[in-house]
Amino acid sequence: MKRSIIFFFFLASIITGTLHAQKIIKGKESPLEIAHTRNIEVKWKGGEILICSDSLSWITDQTVGDHADTFMVTRENGWQTVNVWNSKAVAPYRREMGLSPDSKKIELTFQVHQDALMDSYPSPDITYKILVPAATLANSTWDALTGRSQNARWSSGNFDVAMPDGIITTGTRWITFNTPPKGAITFDFNPHGVGTYYVAGINTMVAQWTVAKKEMQLNFHFLLPPRNMVEI
Repeated sequence: MKRSIIFFFFLASIITGTLHAQKIIKGKESPLEIAHTRNIEVKWKGGEILICSDSLSWITDQTVGDHADTFMVTRENGWQTVNVWNSKAVAPYRREMGLSPDSKKIELTFQVHQDALMDSYPSPDITYKILVPAATLANSTWDALTGRSQNARWSSGNFDVAMPDGIITTGTRWITFNTPPKGAITFDFNPHGVGTYYVAGINTMVAQWTVAKKEMQLNFHFLLPPRNMVEI
């Protein structure tokens, strides 16, 4: 069975102070496409939208792409990437999406920086979220690996747009949706392996995400509390 995979890297940086002009980034016979835009848009299997938006809680009333002050598309070593970043925001950030040389994988990397000794915070937590249209994954079954690395466990279930809103999984390291007739799509939040990143820490990957349904969308998100410490 053919499987498409999206890897998610989030690096929390806390306390440390060639344009390719095409509208769609894809490979030959690729099941995945990335839009050549500031705002995140991933299409799957012939044009169905798989990821439609993302947000950062410390940005008010704007998407990550709309708030960015820099936008760049590059091609290197077979990878095609879309970058946006903002170095002047209250929490400077960068988001990169890359399509692999074989066009079967997308890597999404997001990094945000929090200054030390801040007097106040825009929100109680630093939350990053991506949105997936529920209709894209309608009538699917799912399998997920959740929990801390020393006792991660498998679970499974069914997903449909008619199900009530609520959390599907927490502490999610990996989840695959099997969606007939399109096939399987995997969201891998811990691509370095299940034995890594017991919990999230400073300058490490956030390897456990929450998957939830709200109205006509699935959201994949994590949150971290801001930290006010001095580096020694």
